[in-house]
Amino acid sequence: MLQDDIDVEFKKRPQHFTRRGPLRPAILVSLILRMVSQGDRRGYTHLVDEFWEEAKEQGIDLGSEEPVTAEAFCRARQRMSSGVFEHLLSETGSVLDRDAGLQRDIRWKRRRLFAVDGLTLTVRRSEELWDHFGSAEGSHYPQAAVVSLTDVLARVPYAAYVGPYGVDERAALLSLLPRLDPGDVLLLDRGFPSHEVIDAMIRLRIDFVARVPATSTFREVEEFVRSGARARTVLFTPRRPIDPEQPTTLPIRLIRCDRPGQEPFILMTSFPELLASRSEVDALYHHRWSIEELYKLPKGLYLNQRQFHSMHVDGVRQEIFALLLYIALSQIMKLCAARPTEHAAADYSQKAALLGTAKLLVGLTLGDPNTHAWQELLARLLRRVQRNLDPRRPGRSYPRRSLQPRPRWDSGGRVGVG
Repeated sequence: MLQDDIDVEFKKRPQHFTRRGPLRPAILVSLILRMVSQGDRRGYTHLVDEFWEEAKEQGIDLGSEEPVTAEAFCRARQRMSSGVFEHLLSETGSVLDRDAGLQRDIRWKRRRLFAVDGLTLTVRRSEELWDHFGSAEGSHYPQAAVVSLTDVLARVPYAAYVGPYGVDERAALLSLLPRLDPGDVLLLDRGFPSHEVIDAMIRLRIDFVARVPATSTFREVEEFVRSGARARTVLFTPRRPIDPEQPTTLPIRLIRCDRPGQEPFILMTSFPELLASRSEVDALYHHRWSIEELYKLPKGLYLNQRQFHSMHVDGVRQEIFALLLYIALSQIMKLCAARPTEHAAADYSQKAALLGTAKLLVGLTLGDPNTHAWQELLARLLRRVQRNLDPRRPGRSYPRRSLQPRPRWDSGGRVGVG
């Protein structure tokens, strides 16, 4: 999917990338992917030097014997729109739809299963980023809100909304819904369901399983809670019917779910009982946990960008979409590794896929897939993933706190010893 000739819409100006310099678009995209794969652990100079060294080791001709300067890389990435990475993320997700061999473990009754959730990422301190993103009260850095649409069984990010801190997540979700197809299934956590969201899903013919609050919620849900029933089907009338002369009503099931030692919660679903039993709906919602696991990656040790590199809004968007694209690529490598084995992709180590993909990223993205050298690189990566199985540990729970000592030094100077 990487091309040296990119659409004009992805260039800041039409004359950009017309001179065929060493930082042509394909190399620039690969370089930015390599940058986010390392987290915030390299400056531009060291990043470019390592990229050129890895290209030589993997037999890739970059068109220049010596690495470009950090200033050249900085200027080149400012000429490319973040839309390139947004487009590549969508195209990468569509690979799963075209390759039947990858779909053994990533479909529920031949349907795609998606979930949506949000996270907040800290960015650099600049006047442009402060003005655009804002931050929480008392924060010392601007913060970007990311609402991601993810294929939960494949664990592949599919699309995302990047906006200011405190953005209305429901509005962000509404902007992402057109990316889904009729018949897709969407899993929603509390805070996302609303009359507007349900209306939109009905119009787009998207099925859903949503957790809803038991109080201060939909009138139908409050009546269901008071009844003490375990399950009930109610008629939901959209506030904006498709045909005003013939108002549409949709039968929606409400299900009470009980967990040992926990408060019961309510699920709302468009599935009739013949298609999904009460226990199946409960199990479907539980799949949403995989997106929580996926969101540990940008916050963890291996992909944490800390504050990203760019001081500009589109540069931050560029890095966020590149980070999601890199996660998607590593997840697809796990799916490919699992295909010839008896294991599911979830059985393999995410850490092995992330580090292995980063190590061979230059050759895999810029090499010729028809050559033996490229195929051997891919085989090396898949063998590395296949050697690293993660043990299944059902029912584990972790408090959200870190016991690691704080570093003595960070990019801002000495911060003390934890």
